[in-house]
Amino acid sequence: MTRVSALAATAIFLLSACSAENHTEGLEQPDLSKYPETGPGSGEGYSKLLAYQFQLDNPSHKIDRAKCEDADAVEVGATIPCDLWTDGDEQPTRLQLRFTARGDWGIEDR
Repeated sequence: MTRVSALAATAIFLLSACSAENHTEGLEQPDLSKYPETGPGSGEGYSKLLAYQFQLDNPSHKIDRAKCEDADAVEVGATIPCDLWTDGDEQPTRLQLRFTARGDWGIEDR
């Protein structure tokens, strides 16, 4: 690759990276204290957590909505099935939250 073509490729890459939308502007961490950790209603809080975490990890995607089932337990290895709709998709991405040994929820495919 010549020096000119390498510079052109770098410029194109930088322009494309700068033109990607960033949907994290104005994003605020949800207040989960108003939702129960387990049982009825807990899924609503975990839906907000999933949307927030996924948006932070994927700023170029627009989160339309998230839906998680109610949690049965909050212990290492516990999972919560969730669906996430992004970028106007009709079909959700099927994910799950898994409680980690660090004491937080990680996002996984299911």
